[in-house]
Amino acid sequence: WASSQEESAFKHADSILALMKDTNVKPNDVTYNSLIQITLKHEADDVVAALQNAERLLEEMKERGISPNCGTYLILMAAWGEQNNPQRVEELLLEQKELYQKSGNYQIKPIESSYTTVLQAWSRAG
Repeated sequence: WASSQEESAFKHADSILALMKDTNVKPNDVTYNSLIQITLKHEADDVVAALQNAERLLEEMKERGISPNCGTYLILMAAWGEQNNPQRVEELLLEQKELYQKSGNYQIKPIESSYTTVLQAWSRAG
């Protein structure tokens, strides 16, 4: 549903997450990445709320012991970059680097796109 045009996609996805929790099916990083994308897309009329909810999902992931991956951070960094907030984009990269250094999990290791996303955000900021 991340690419769905239906306004009900977010509510439907959220109900699927609740169903997963109720049936003891553990969501994973792909589940949360999809929810973050849906949140950013379907709450686009209230960008502040969308970004807050996306960040809340990132925190929920970590609280549940689900490691975000590089894609998780790229989604969030791109969204903050579009809102002309290069400081937050860079903070997310630093958080990603720190998490990788602590965990050694290669799925979260920043890649070239991670750095170029930060550079692009700063270049748009002027």
